[in-house]
Amino acid sequence: MKSKLLRVFSSILLFNVLVIYMPSTASGMLIAALISALLLLLNYANGVLFASSALVCTLILEALLRLTGGVLPSPYYRPHEFLVEGDRYRSNEDVSMLSPHGDLLAIDPTLDRALAYPKQLEFKTDSIGYRNVTDYGGEKLILIGDSFVVGNGNTQADSLSEIMRREQGISSYSMAFPNGPLGYSRIADEARTRFGPDICLVIAFFEGNDFQPIDKQDLALRQMTPSLLRTVAKNYSATLKEWFEVSKVFYGLYTQSLEKIRLSIASTQASSGNLLSESKTIVEQVGGTSMAFLSGYAEVTRREEYDDFGFLENQLASSRPDLVLFIPEKYRVYSALMNRPVQQLPDAQLSLLRRVTSDLGIELIDSTKALEERSRVLLESGEFTFWPDDTHWNRNGIEVAAKLLAAGLLNSTAPACVAAAPSNE
Repeated sequence: MKSKLLRVFSSILLFNVLVIYMPSTASGMLIAALISALLLLLNYANGVLFASSALVCTLILEALLRLTGGVLPSPYYRPHEFLVEGDRYRSNEDVSMLSPHGDLLAIDPTLDRALAYPKQLEFKTDSIGYRNVTDYGGEKLILIGDSFVVGNGNTQADSLSEIMRREQGISSYSMAFPNGPLGYSRIADEARTRFGPDICLVIAFFEGNDFQPIDKQDLALRQMTPSLLRTVAKNYSATLKEWFEVSKVFYGLYTQSLEKIRLSIASTQASSGNLLSESKTIVEQVGGTSMAFLSGYAEVTRREEYDDFGFLENQLASSRPDLVLFIPEKYRVYSALMNRPVQQLPDAQLSLLRRVTSDLGIELIDSTKALEERSRVLLESGEFTFWPDDTHWNRNGIEVAAKLLAAGLLNSTAPACVAAAPSNE
């Protein structure tokens, strides 16, 4: 009896240690549970020794991190990896760091380091884990989308919600997180549950990675796991991780690696033929400046046709946003401005989105022409709408989107959207 109890104790102890290092996802918790269960097969002495050793090593590493006061090398090149926790960011955080380069140099280490645009980034989160300066305060306009709406690669003051407030006089609340149509639908449900039906929902779709096959394995695992169990596991994991600095370091390493893998997979899935380049990135001259592009994202713009067999329509029918914003891929925006210009790219993704939103009676804002025109004008003074070393837009590009959204609210037929427009405040 004593040996059985000790085996169970060692398994539980190891599980808690592993949770410190594992991501707060169903997959992460399952892996920790399976590894811990293996200790039940060992004799009790070996099991206790193994689990205790793992705990001691973790405590030593934790002490080292705390004693050095953060002097150890950081695994993060931007706040996103540091703050991400499951399906949103850690709550009530205010991080400022020097980002040495954009995501393309992190994805492709063969890129010339001279392409880098170092910048100081501030990243604040609210009490429920979204990137906002303050908690929800009754804003009518809710912004949903991926890293473009989050503002990755940009400091807090240059995020979409902040630029809309400051330059368009429109108060909004961001519920954005690097995700996809399935995640946007979930967040839309969360928004209505939290804030009621009288809100104006805007969902932004990025051409580069929002028109891809869903991850069926992860979806199946989520569906197999009861929602209450997922919530309990997530909260337990988050509470335990809050106590350990070592958890933040390892989670940063994990998310940075995962982001590279995710974008590499996106590149492979995006290609419908030969990629523009065999490398992960391509570099073109734009107005005398070297600009990098993700090969897979660029290839998306060359699709002659695209059919997701009703997936996007199902998600939009479920989320029922009032407005949809289409964000074109960087390669499309600059295709005609390159030293080797590309003319008349197909618009397979936009065509599908236009058809789906029309069928569902959802208003669509296409930012392609406005971004192309603004990019052409800015190029005369050596400025851009996207970071040359990143897949994301910069402040100039976000300003374009803010103006289009402001106009879209004024012209909307949805009462909540009209109420959010500046002339009605």
